[in-house]
Amino acid sequence: MSYEIKELSVGGILDQAIKVSKDGARVLVMIVSCLVLPIQIGIGLTQLAMTPSLPVDATPEEVIAAQAEIGPAAAITMMVLGLSSFIVYPLTSGALMFAISDLYLGRQPTVGNSFGRAMSRWLALIGTTILYSLAVGAGFVLLIIPGIIATLWFYLYQPVVVLEHKAGFAALKRSRDLMKGNLGKAFAIAFLVFLIVVGVTACSNFIPQRHTGVVVGGVLQGLAMIFYAAVGIVFYFSALCQHEAYDLKRLADAVSDIEAESANEPALGL
Repeated sequence: MSYEIKELSVGGILDQAIKVSKDGARVLVMIVSCLVLPIQIGIGLTQLAMTPSLPVDATPEEVIAAQAEIGPAAAITMMVLGLSSFIVYPLTSGALMFAISDLYLGRQPTVGNSFGRAMSRWLALIGTTILYSLAVGAGFVLLIIPGIIATLWFYLYQPVVVLEHKAGFAALKRSRDLMKGNLGKAFAIAFLVFLIVVGVTACSNFIPQRHTGVVVGGVLQGLAMIFYAAVGIVFYFSALCQHEAYDLKRLADAVSDIEAESANEPALGL
């Protein structure tokens, strides 16, 4: 497996992301299958069970009564959603990015090693994600354009948190520095990835069997998560090559140094 680790165009980034996803499909699918797929499918099936089966001409009283009966189920679902949002997804995203960066640098990742390293950056990733959400949310509250700009500035915050020993404001600033001259490229990539992910995941809506559709939808969302992480990692290395003229050896040495530091120091939040 060999990859063009250099500054890439929009097409080059997507092409490399697809290639690394295919080459590492076995380990990447295993990473997603450990936590994300069971919870994603479980949430879908729970929501399906919560949907009351009522006739079209049901009275308001019948609707209220049916909704009251599923009250406890709704509370449990919200707990599962919260668990997946704050624990499962950040941890799995970190594991995917470590594994994809290993593949991209010519090393062979394992599921256990990827999750182990992701644990060291888990709190940092959660804290920085909260800060990112606040920054982007504030931009959209003020006006739509500032929100879009903030999203593009901080497009690489996850790879920075995972692969560099940075978190919080430092990670966001680092992402903004790497994104200089790349905002248009990031907008095009984000738009194309959005179309690809929506198009792929929407396929499950055409399955007539609702429970089968939920399972297929969960699997497709897991594959979309892999592709999204791959795009982020390839874009990150492309930006490094653009701004810091890194070659393959220096990239590998830098990531090894970062991992050594992460093993010796506690993970940071904000």
